[in-house]
Amino acid sequence: YETQSHVNSLFENLSHKLLITTGINSTFSDLTIKNKSDNKELQIKPLGQVSLTAGFNYKWLGLELGIGLPPNQQEKARKGNTSKLDLQLNIYSRRIGADVFFQHYTGFHLDNPNNFTTWRSDTLPQLPKMQQYAIGATSFYIFNHNKFSYSAPYVRNAKQIKSAGSLLGGVYFNLDAAASDGGFVPNDSLLINARDSFPIYAYNSTSFGVSFGYSYTLVISPSFFLNLTLMPGLGRKQIKIETFKI
Repeated sequence: YETQSHVNSLFENLSHKLLITTGINSTFSDLTIKNKSDNKELQIKPLGQVSLTAGFNYKWLGLELGIGLPPNQQEKARKGNTSKLDLQLNIYSRRIGADVFFQHYTGFHLDNPNNFTTWRSDTLPQLPKMQQYAIGATSFYIFNHNKFSYSAPYVRNAKQIKSAGSLLGGVYFNLDAAASDGGFVPNDSLLINARDSFPIYAYNSTSFGVSFGYSYTLVISPSFFLNLTLMPGLGRKQIKIETFKI
């Protein structure tokens, strides 16, 4: 049994249908720390690996889960293992949109040891217990919701029939944090100087503010469209860094 689609002159609402999605993607969470006194940089990276994603959208609610697939064993031996979890929650009605995400990575490596010493081993210095978290939320209001569907290009549970756009206005919040009990420099005798220059073992960064923008969908044919969304923000950012006593 299927209820009738809700149609106006510019878009068709199909959110009453269950939308199930699967796919693969590759996400990264690199960290670069620069010491301004000597201009040296730590480049810390996770093992790049592909994630399997699965999700659904029904009416105003959407949820997607991503889990890292088994990595290439040669790359794992060289860079160490990374476990990661990605979660995304979407809430889209005609008037209001909201996106919430959570990411958790465990296991990193130092990608540029040659900046600090002569590193001859093919195996890069590793930080297997280092963890990084990212949490974010965005909520916005769609002013021209009677003629424009934000869900059409980004969720695909609506269909924009004629070209239209809308002003957007909202708020956002982001939290990024990382910690490693032994510090962000691997415990290797060749990297003693780097540990002295970067005595950091944890940090967290928060940002929040307001954002305003515009989104427009150009309908070229019933099966082809282009969308452009620009939504800059104005807010405040706070960073806290925890270091060893030296």
